[in-house]
Amino acid sequence: MKEPMIDEEPVTDAEDLTGQNRMAWNVLSSWGGHLVFIIAGFILPRMIDRHIGQASLGVWDFSWSLVSYFSLAGLGIGSSVNRHVAGYRSCGDTEELQRTVTSVMAVQLVISVIVMLLTAGVTFSIPYVFAQRLGKEAVDAQWVVFYLGTSLAVQMALDTSRGIMTGCHRWDLHNGINSSGHAVTVVLMMVTLSLGYGIRTLGLIYLSVVVITEIVRTILSHRLCPEAQIH
Repeated sequence: MKEPMIDEEPVTDAEDLTGQNRMAWNVLSSWGGHLVFIIAGFILPRMIDRHIGQASLGVWDFSWSLVSYFSLAGLGIGSSVNRHVAGYRSCGDTEELQRTVTSVMAVQLVISVIVMLLTAGVTFSIPYVFAQRLGKEAVDAQWVVFYLGTSLAVQMALDTSRGIMTGCHRWDLHNGINSSGHAVTVVLMMVTLSLGYGIRTLGLIYLSVVVITEIVRTILSHRLCPEAQIH
């Protein structure tokens, strides 16, 4: 992808595509979004430990530690498109914008397939590799890894929308979607734990909210930047 050439001409506030007039609000929204994650990090593990036991909490953390390695397959390609989106929008180069977004989308779909293959491989190998350590919890670990890995694959497949949204300097929407989705996930998990369900259900809840969140992000990103069409 060639580097976008950005015009040096000043733009008015009404036509500002540099994001300067949204910088303060974007920073505040980023802090607010991270605050939601921090609070949830204190609440949810305690709820899991209290309602379904320390063993289940260990399986939940174990599953997350496995799936977190899958994210390395993304190489940051999807989110890095924001720089090119911002540059091509500012100089009105729609053709290069579409070419870049389409290329990144194709790469992300391949990465998504790779993540799903890794998820399937790890899911089926858990009873053989970790049988002694997990014991009867191995089946729960399989389901949780499958749900979390599928969630990551969905995020990888639609990761281009993150780059489009942040390339339009709408970090407030990006962080708002992230924090709202995470808050909904935590609330649903707390209710689920209170009703006596286990970590399999928690994994399914996480997957469901991720799918809805990414669909919403994709729709909003293309409304913000309709010229970023996928060919």
